[in-house]
Amino acid sequence: MELRSDSLLEALGAGARQHGHHADCQRLVHDWLAAQDGIGGLISSEKAGAWRFDALAGGMYPDLALEGVVCAACLTLWIAVVDDIVEDFPERIVELRSAHVSADDRVGTTSAPLVRAWRDVRARLSHQAGATFERRIDVALGQVFDAYAWEAEVRRSGELPALDELSMYRHASGGLPLYLLLLERGVGGPFAEQVSQAEWFVELNRLAGNLACFANDVLSAQWDRDIDNPINLTRVLGGNDRALPYFLERFAALRSLVDAARVHAATEPALGAYLDALPTLVTGVVAWMQDTRRYAQPPAKQE
Repeated sequence: MELRSDSLLEALGAGARQHGHHADCQRLVHDWLAAQDGIGGLISSEKAGAWRFDALAGGMYPDLALEGVVCAACLTLWIAVVDDIVEDFPERIVELRSAHVSADDRVGTTSAPLVRAWRDVRARLSHQAGATFERRIDVALGQVFDAYAWEAEVRRSGELPALDELSMYRHASGGLPLYLLLLERGVGGPFAEQVSQAEWFVELNRLAGNLACFANDVLSAQWDRDIDNPINLTRVLGGNDRALPYFLERFAALRSLVDAARVHAATEPALGAYLDALPTLVTGVVAWMQDTRRYAQPPAKQE
């Protein structure tokens, strides 16, 4: 088979699945967005519906209960809005980080709706999980804002980042530390610290998170070239003819690491379901990108 970005899911040798609560998820996410007043009017229900983030959540987490999929869709809406803001206004990263870490919705009229939305998502994610898991959520949030700051510095420099540097931050700039905590919670976690803090677990999560973001990079390569966005695997590697084989090789490595990690499932019963779900999370992103053709239209030209 010819290796093309539009046949990436087939090249992975993986099928895509969806959860079975699509209509309920759509309704509940619509209600959440209305309750959040469109996150302060920053995103309309029409725009949110067009993005089909409920389908993205359902593809990433086809085996989670409805409340987990809804939480994922709400998290995605929040990330999408914050990501747009920090890309257009990088000078706001410090302010936004401070407001979210303190969970103070009184900090700035423009930050308050974002913080309120985050507090709701965080409450859903941490429900009855305990203080240790709440701290892990806060650490993951800090990683996301660290990655935003790194991206802003790369854009200011005008230079393409090195591959190892991209691999250090790309997963976090896509919010994957938070998505992976949601997965852990959804399969029956939180896990004991001997698993969650283990080097093999951290590296496995980083690889899965990077692959989810690299799928976005491969399928948005032309878009990112058009807007001169340096935060893209295909640009770092010099084109899709190099990025696609690299992506497939790393996906194969993920499957191997998942198999090797099964030895730890004896001491953490929910770990097996988590390991099963990691490749599915990645293929869910690929399927959503290909189904929605999210970057099929050229970006709007700046006046």
